Amino acid sequence: MSSHGFEVLLVAIVSSICYTDAQLPIPGCLNIDPLVEICCNNVLQPLLGSDPGNTQCCSQQSFDPLVKICCNNILSAAGPNTECCGSQSYETTVNICCNNVLSTLTGSNDKCCGSQSYDTTVNICCNNVLSTLTGSNTKCCGSKSYDTTVNFCCNNVLSALTGSNTKCCGSETYDSTVSICCNNVLSALVGPNTECCGTTSINPEVSVCCNNVPVSASVGC
Repeated sequence: MSSHGFEVLLVAIVSSICYTDAQLPIPGCLNIDPLVEICCNNVLQPLLGSDPGNTQCCSQQSFDPLVKICCNNILSAAGPNTECCGSQSYETTVNICCNNVLSTLTGSNDKCCGSQSYDTTVNICCNNVLSTLTGSNTKCCGSKSYDTTVNFCCNNVLSALTGSNTKCCGSETYDSTVSICCNNVLSALVGPNTECCGTTSINPEVSVCCNNVPVSASVGC
């Protein structure tokens, strides 16, 4: 292939990125010179920067990503710590972006809670709701915060902690030295080897479970 033929082929290949329809070339990029131009949404734009090969498009404008940033088709000046927050650009050393909302960065412990920023040494985020930390034992229970040394959380329902043997049965708390949870129903312990039979507790030494129904062991299933 002649050098002229190769140039024609190269132009045809590069121009194809400007087609809105595979069969309809767009005149705006038809005569592109790939050595000095880039096609941005069917508009010819110049290659830019010290390394033109890194030129990018922002809508119908070309830009050098070393000096600018494109946020939702809006160009802004950029530095090494610049990122996008929606359509705005920001410095990550100065601001924090939470759900496209910018806030001033107050320290290295800042995080997002929904669209708000917060200091993790001061607050806790529970389902996008901020609460004040009450100590190192603060945890989340649904959208509420609680002290694990005072309360117990079962299915996002808070109850008072009754002791180290507190457990959950559905949304209820219970003392596992007194009760057993059978399919989310509380039953009393009936011996050291208490088992569940459906929603009822049984002593396996005197009863057997037949299709979730307690039956005397002497009768059997």
